[in-house]
Amino acid sequence: MTLISLVLSNPPTLKMETPLTYYVAVPGTWATRRSAEWSEDRSAFSKFMQGHYCYNMSGKASSPYYWSTDLDLSGGHQDWRAGGAALTYYIAPPLFPSHRYPPADTNLIVHSHGLQVALYACAAGLQINCLVSVSSPVREDMASIATRARKNIGYWLHIHSDWSDRWQWFGTLLDGKFGITREHPLADRNEEVEAAGHGGVLMDPNFFHLWYQRGWGGVLRKVYV
Repeated sequence: MTLISLVLSNPPTLKMETPLTYYVAVPGTWATRRSAEWSEDRSAFSKFMQGHYCYNMSGKASSPYYWSTDLDLSGGHQDWRAGGAALTYYIAPPLFPSHRYPPADTNLIVHSHGLQVALYACAAGLQINCLVSVSSPVREDMASIATRARKNIGYWLHIHSDWSDRWQWFGTLLDGKFGITREHPLADRNEEVEAAGHGGVLMDPNFFHLWYQRGWGGVLRKVYV
């Protein structure tokens, strides 16, 4: 039997391996009052990310991540603190350490004040690989919490828009500082998207291509911790 006939009669088995990436979605203020929220696995954004082998771990109706999403601009930040604690228990249940998700595989995509929830979680000790914050208000009264959280965040990408996003500015009210800061000073990378409003890159399919055109989805695939 010739080599060619041997190969044709016993074709090689090709094993195609596609790297899978997972993320936990943390919605912003009042998200529970909207239907088809971007953070749900049925959303257009989640389905787009699935098309690139990036899966939403927290959007399933059977076991969603949940926080109050109430507006919490007072000094106590009780909703953000409680949301951060819930996020920690969701990812790394302290009574069941064997069930915790490895830090190297833990990625967060957060919208608006969902960032404050994530920062409280990381400041309290939750270790994550990558944080992507979208349209999140940069609050002066969260500066110390963000500094404490930063050591537990492997990589931080902050995506913001321009003056089309008034809610990012409104989200800084009562923080003790006048004016608005679009970029986050502690992020490894800040990206501006013109005319995207408050979270268009998560909710408007016209912006979804930017996740791979600009490499935002790519940062979720790397290991930083």
